[in-house]
Amino acid sequence: MIADKNGKKRWTASLGKTVFAAGAMAAMMSTAAMAAGWQQEGDEWYYLDNNGDYVSDSWKVSDGKYYYLSSDGTMARNTLIEDGTNYYYVGSDGAMITNSWKAVATDDDNYDGYAWYYFRETGKAYTDTSTPVTISGSKYMFDDQGQMLYGYVDENGDMIDVSDDAEAVYDAVWYFGDKDSGAMVTGWHQYEEDLTTTDDTYEDYSAIWFYFKTENGKKLTDTTKVINSYRYTFDSNGVMVSGWDDTASSSTTNVYRYSDLTSGSIEKNSWVQAIPSEEMDEDDYEDGTYRWFYTNSSGYVVTSQAKKINSKWYYFNEYGIMQSGLMILDASSISSCGSIVEDLDEDDITAEDIYSLGEANGGDLNLYYFGDENSGAMAKDGSVNITLSDDTYTFYFNSNGKAYNGIKSKKYYKYGILQKADNDSYYELVEYGATGTYVLVSKSGSVVTSGYVKDGDDNYYAIYDGKVAYIPADDLAVKAATAYKAGNETFTYSSTTYNTADYVSEEYTLYD
Repeated sequence: MIADKNGKKRWTASLGKTVFAAGAMAAMMSTAAMAAGWQQEGDEWYYLDNNGDYVSDSWKVSDGKYYYLSSDGTMARNTLIEDGTNYYYVGSDGAMITNSWKAVATDDDNYDGYAWYYFRETGKAYTDTSTPVTISGSKYMFDDQGQMLYGYVDENGDMIDVSDDAEAVYDAVWYFGDKDSGAMVTGWHQYEEDLTTTDDTYEDYSAIWFYFKTENGKKLTDTTKVINSYRYTFDSNGVMVSGWDDTASSSTTNVYRYSDLTSGSIEKNSWVQAIPSEEMDEDDYEDGTYRWFYTNSSGYVVTSQAKKINSKWYYFNEYGIMQSGLMILDASSISSCGSIVEDLDEDDITAEDIYSLGEANGGDLNLYYFGDENSGAMAKDGSVNITLSDDTYTFYFNSNGKAYNGIKSKKYYKYGILQKADNDSYYELVEYGATGTYVLVSKSGSVVTSGYVKDGDDNYYAIYDGKVAYIPADDLAVKAATAYKAGNETFTYSSTTYNTADYVSEEYTLYD
């Protein structure tokens, strides 16, 4: 591993053999024996002193580069050199590396096979840093053996193992990312270990957040701090305090404020995503399910109303939870809605159920759709596909959000649902509400108002004078359909005259 020009670590391949190629080194390292200096024997290099003895455990300089002679006298290559309290590294050519990152094999259990070192301009590795040091714009810490620290680090500069004890993180002062990063983290940091099941203090928390100061990377503890114009409170463990503040404003109405932001500096006129309290929604609370809320100018969540936010309408229940999906509200205009008549579960309800609800309400159903649980925006001025328990249907909602009931753009929507024939039948008759009149629709949902058409079973529908005749498949069905749509009581085929009515099975009144 070396560092590229941006200071990022990357792997490099080691040379299989040492090669000296430049300047004085090439001249000094001849294969002939010398009284003093470098000498090659096979693949190894040695250095002889003036007495002709092999030099060991010592550095020698050549052409401005330093080389290390091991205890057996051989020139060291691709290895970490421990020289007193200092650590160096020599590369594949034996030269000391400088201003470089290097991953070095280690049997230290904390490092799982290798650890990172940084060798300075002098070649010395950073060691025993009591405070973070800056390298290429990022800050790092190293232990007394030169190994780069990572993860959570306590005030003594020791790494903290949180894999077996999640609560050990309370002792952390800094956080240095993962093993191959090691750069000091500042700002917000979410703790990945689960404290909600091990510490009763946080059993209601959906996540554990810390904040590491920008100036020195240290974790905030036992303090309240304004961050980006909002005030947060951190406990003695450094955990950001969170939860719901439930206060009754009257005997019938509860008002809720989310206390991620404390001491009054709460978010106002803003979206808040949080797990409801047990009182708000017991199932969501138990499951740890996030919901969306919107706060008013006083910081309390909006409840029991439809609200227009950034040109879109949303509906919030009595606990302030943003609603989603299909709902029947108490008014025909979204701006006047004040309560939920019925919250429809799309997984349980069918199209026929919706038709029945419409008829039970005298043909006027205040049905609205508020998207999925992450959207919540009311559908209006267009169509949207919604999957019910029996099938996926195309719904149309008008400009005030209410499901359209009637014919629009030559298509019939029954309580919002586009009426269309089955793909195999091509055409079908659909009763218009409960009026006893009918609409003939194609498989695309287009309304047929004149002429005649043939369905998938060779049956015919023919239209004349506000009525539609159903003519079952027959050799003369098309002749009968032609005659019916022209208003002719008879038709002639092969010199024989037939009564048109004899071929009509059913006759229906069309909706005008």
